[in-house]
Amino acid sequence: MKDEIAFSSKTDSYRTFIDPKGTGHIRILKRVSFRTLVSLFREIYPEIVKVSPANPKIIIYISNSLYQEMLENINELLLFSQICLESSLEIEII
Repeated sequence: MKDEIAFSSKTDSYRTFIDPKGTGHIRILKRVSFRTLVSLFREIYPEIVKVSPANPKIIIYISNSLYQEMLENINELLLFSQICLESSLEIEII
């Protein structure tokens, strides 16, 4: 296994990276639109599959207040990932 991060990006609104095990991590810092969530997912998912093709997994970290604001968008993304991508998407409220 690699000891380094396979992929990473950051802006004022979010941070993304893939750990050495192939798990994608997205940390939402400010409110983002559904389009941005999908864009993040589209950006990170192919990189995860390169590292861990058998079990793609993404964890989204979000504060409770942002989660309440973005609840509908995040639930739609969860549903999409379960139905269309056969991937594991988790939400961690921080």
